[in-house]
Amino acid sequence: MSGKKLKGAQTLIRNQRVVTAFDMRMKGATLYDIAEELGVTPPTVANYIKEELDNRLTPMADEERRKQLEQLDMLIKKVWAIIENDEPLYQYGKLVIAANGKPAIDSKRTLEATAEMRKLLDSRARLTGAYKPFQTQTEVTHTTPADTALASLVEQMEARNRQVQAELVG
Repeated sequence: MSGKKLKGAQTLIRNQRVVTAFDMRMKGATLYDIAEELGVTPPTVANYIKEELDNRLTPMADEERRKQLEQLDMLIKKVWAIIENDEPLYQYGKLVIAANGKPAIDSKRTLEATAEMRKLLDSRARLTGAYKPFQTQTEVTHTTPADTALASLVEQMEARNRQVQAELVG
């Protein structure tokens, strides 16, 4: 059997063990019972179970995240329409007329929609990982006037040493 076929067969056997270990655990078997059945150690069984859980839950979580993003996008469109559409203001069932003779705008509704939009956008950012922290590294060096004077003195001394060495050589 070629190396590729052998590796493929080993992978298939391992995958079968992972699924078997998971199924046995779901039926109530202990890690030790599963390990004995499969001929592996209990920590290996625990790794198999964790791997299968990850394989089953990650796609489910991704699908749920996709559904929630679709719902948020729908709500964002509806709230955006409220923000863009200046609704006239009604008070006690009657249209309120502004001083310019035109209908007054219901600014409270727009402000409430704007606040809701902020919440929706925040939820969307959290789902998409936009708030994921990133790592930075900063190095701070403190320099005092004494440090600066000392560095200048060292430079002068090194220049003087080079001059003296040049005179000795030449």
